[in-house]
Amino acid sequence: MFRKTRIRLSIMNAVVFFIILTVLSVVLYVYMQHLIFRTVDEKLNNAMDKVREGEFHELMERHEREPETERKIAYIFWNESGEVANVLPKSIENEKEMKYFKPSKGNRVETQEILGHSYRVVTVPSIAFSDQSQVKKVGLVLNIDSEKLILHHLLLLMVGGIITGIILSLVAGLFLANRALIPIQRSWDKQTRFVADASHELRTPLAVIQAHLELLFRHPTHTIEEESEAVYKSLHEVTRINKLVSDLLTLARVDSDQLLLERTEFPPGKILEFVSDQFTPVAEMKGIRFQKTLDTHNLYKGDQARIQQLFMILLDNALKYSPADTTIHLLCEKEGEAFIVQVSDEGVGIKEEDIPFVFDRFYRGDKARNRSQGGTGLGLSIAKWIVEAHGGDIKVKSSENKGSTFTIRLPKKQTLTKS
Repeated sequence: MFRKTRIRLSIMNAVVFFIILTVLSVVLYVYMQHLIFRTVDEKLNNAMDKVREGEFHELMERHEREPETERKIAYIFWNESGEVANVLPKSIENEKEMKYFKPSKGNRVETQEILGHSYRVVTVPSIAFSDQSQVKKVGLVLNIDSEKLILHHLLLLMVGGIITGIILSLVAGLFLANRALIPIQRSWDKQTRFVADASHELRTPLAVIQAHLELLFRHPTHTIEEESEAVYKSLHEVTRINKLVSDLLTLARVDSDQLLLERTEFPPGKILEFVSDQFTPVAEMKGIRFQKTLDTHNLYKGDQARIQQLFMILLDNALKYSPADTTIHLLCEKEGEAFIVQVSDEGVGIKEEDIPFVFDRFYRGDKARNRSQGGTGLGLSIAKWIVEAHGGDIKVKSSENKGSTFTIRLPKKQTLTKS
């Protein structure tokens, strides 16, 4: 899929670049042509004014005094029948070429191609000279082969530049398309894995529920008490699905920027204390203690419900992987212009190679262990979003079989206002 997109982007870039180069080249060529011909036309127009003013003989004398290297204007005289009556200056080349010229329309200077050469021509009507027969028109002709050669070379250079530009734009387009599509490819792959993992996570409890329901149908005469184990396991899986769907909905709304923070002032230390009190009965059943160092007075402005959800995720995570007769350390204190929150356990820890991925959706270092603990692999992803939505950051330090420490920094002055 991305290969076709990459090719389309490259072709589109090349087409746009081709259009831009072509327009610029046409403008440059027309401007250079006008600039080059303007000098030639000015010389012809000056000579035409002299002819009109009756200074033709003076013009011819000046013409004779011009050096041989200087290009000279040739004069063609047409009689009333439109035939060439005379040519000045007289030369074999002029005699051969001049009979092919045609009078220009009006007083406009125009280009005529004669025997492989290019000329600029302008015509002056109805002029009589004392030493010549009556003429109908006088044509002023100036060779522009050198100007044409310059324009031809310029055109070749432009065409070559456009072709080279298109080739380079295709190469550059492929390179830039590759670079631009890298994050999109990563996001797509991540989303694909996310959907696949979500499907797998949903399929497993659904299969368990189906199996237990089929088991119930095998014994239609049994009472609920006799099948209480199957009912309990089905209910447990329903609860797990409900939590998974809730987490998926939260992340989906996060991705679409539909979750806004409702900011109020509250003491985060008290929220952490409240959450730990909720977990105390479960902790006591497992022989786990809480050691608290909490600042319950200073206020923080944020979304209280989301911060409470954040603390519940971290404490639930710590309790799941902490063995009996261990301590979970809780810290919440104001440090400068930020609140620092730490949740440390003495549990199984995280492998070093797994640490960079613990906040990825559905990532679990030991999937079998996590599934047995009821985890979905989404909690820490949601925790990371909550922290970042408040303009903070979350870090983890862990050693395998020694425990993990999650450290959260929540700045009082926040730059992020929405997810």
